[in-house]
Amino acid sequence: MQSSIVGRVPGPTRPLLDVALFVGALPVAYWLTGASSPPPEAVGLYGLAVATAALLLGAFGAYSRAERGTGLALAAGMACTIAVVTTLVAVLGLHPHFPPVTLALWTLLGSAALVVLRLLASVGSHLVGSIGLQGESTLLVGRSDACHAFAGRLATARERSMRVVGILADDRAEPDLGELPRRIAEQHIERVVICAPLADEPLVEKLFDLLHTQAVFVHFAPDLAKLSRLAVSAGCVGGSPLLDLTALPLRGRKRALKRAEDLILGSAILLLISPVLVAVAALVKLSSPGPALFVQSRHGLHGRTIRVFKFRSMRHPSAERSPVLANMLAWFERTPALAGIGLSARPLLRQATPTTLGGGAVGEARPEDFVQATANDPRITPIGRFLRRSSLDELPQFINVVLGDMSIVGPRPHPLKLNDQHADEVRDLMRRHLVKPGITGRAQVGGSRGETRTVDDMRKRVDLDLDYLRRWSLALDMRIIVKTVFKGFINHQP
Repeated sequence: MQSSIVGRVPGPTRPLLDVALFVGALPVAYWLTGASSPPPEAVGLYGLAVATAALLLGAFGAYSRAERGTGLALAAGMACTIAVVTTLVAVLGLHPHFPPVTLALWTLLGSAALVVLRLLASVGSHLVGSIGLQGESTLLVGRSDACHAFAGRLATARERSMRVVGILADDRAEPDLGELPRRIAEQHIERVVICAPLADEPLVEKLFDLLHTQAVFVHFAPDLAKLSRLAVSAGCVGGSPLLDLTALPLRGRKRALKRAEDLILGSAILLLISPVLVAVAALVKLSSPGPALFVQSRHGLHGRTIRVFKFRSMRHPSAERSPVLANMLAWFERTPALAGIGLSARPLLRQATPTTLGGGAVGEARPEDFVQATANDPRITPIGRFLRRSSLDELPQFINVVLGDMSIVGPRPHPLKLNDQHADEVRDLMRRHLVKPGITGRAQVGGSRGETRTVDDMRKRVDLDLDYLRRWSLALDMRIIVKTVFKGFINHQP
C-alpha cells in the first residue's frame, strides 16, 4: 500500500470566505421573510453560530486538500446545519421574538451557498485542468516504480500545481542522465521531481548536482512505501526538515472533538442502557457462580495498559486458594461449635478462585491466563454464548468510554497476550494504538471480528484499522455507529 502525502491546510482565505458567505446569508434571510432587523443582543449569538460553523467545517475536512467534490460539499452543509440548529435552540430560548422561519431560512441559504461554492470550484478545477491551463510542466526522474507511484498519487489527489509531462527512470541502473538536459529543453520543463528511495542517496546527489545547471525548480519525493503505511507529512522543527511517517488526521482540535463525541454520546447511551446493564448483570450472576463483570488488561492509547470492563461470559477457571476463605475456614475449625461447618466446606475451597470471592461483583482476569475463545469453546456458558453473539457482553465498556480509556469508535483493544503473540509478525499492529481503542470500529463492521485463527486474519483486521486511522472524520464515526446498530451487533464468531 502506497503512503499518501497529506497536504498542508491552506491559509485563512477560504475560511474567511466561508464566514463571509454565511454572514451574508443572514440579511438575505431577513429580507426574504420580511422580518424586522435583528436586535443588537442577537449579534453575540449569531457570532457564536458562525464561529461554530467555521470550526465544524475544519473538523469535517473542509480545508484539507484530500477532500474534494460532493463529499466536501456535504460536509460543509452538514457543519453549517449543525451550527445553526444547535444555536437555534439557545436563540429561541433566550429571545422568543426571533422569527424561527428566518433562522431556518438562514440555515438553508448559508449551507446552500457553501455547497454551491465548492461544487463550482470543483467543476472549474476540472475544466481548467482538462484544457491544460493549470499546473507547471513537470518531469519525474529516478526509479521507475517510485516515479509511477508518485504520478499516481498526484492523479488521485487531483493536484493541479504540477502537470506531469514525462518520466525519465530506470529501476535496473541509473536513468539516462544525458537525456535530462535535452528533455528539459524540448518539453519546456519547469519542475523536476526526483523520485527514489531514501536509501538511494548516491542517485539523488548525482541528479541534484546535474540539475544545478538547469533553470528549473527541483523537488525530492522520497519513496516511503516500505517505511509507512499511514499518511506522511513534511514540516520543519527548529529550521530542520522533518518527515512525519505516521501523520494522522486525529490530532489537536480534532482529538478534542472526538472526546466531546465520546462524552456526549457515551453518557447518553450509558443512561439509556442502564436498565439493560442491571438485567444482564443479574442474569449472569444467577446463571453461574462468579462475578457479573470482569476486568481485563488490554492495550490502550500509545500502548499503555488499560482495564476494560466486560460481562463475564465464561465459567471461572480454577485458581489458587482464596486467602479470605482459607482464614475463615481455619477460624471455623478452631471453634468447636463450628468445626463441622469448616470440614464440610473444605471441598469447596479447592474449586474457589480469588475472583469469585474477592469482590463478588467484579473479577480480575490475569494477562497470563488469556486463551483466545474458539468455536464451541467449553468455557463459554449458555448465557455467555448469547451475550457474545449479541455483543451484550461489551456494553459495560461504555463506562470505559466515559472514563476516557476508550472511544465509541476505534480499533478494538486486544488482550495483552494476543498483541504480544502477533506484534513481530504483523506489521504495524501496534500502530492501531495511536488512537484510543473503541467499542466498535472499521474492522468490526467490515467483517473482521472475533477469533483470529491465522496471521492473515490478524493482518486483515490491522489493515482495516489502519484505513480508519488514515481516513478519520466525525462523519466516518457516525457511519460506523449506524452500521453497528444495523449489522454490527450480531457476532457469528466465538
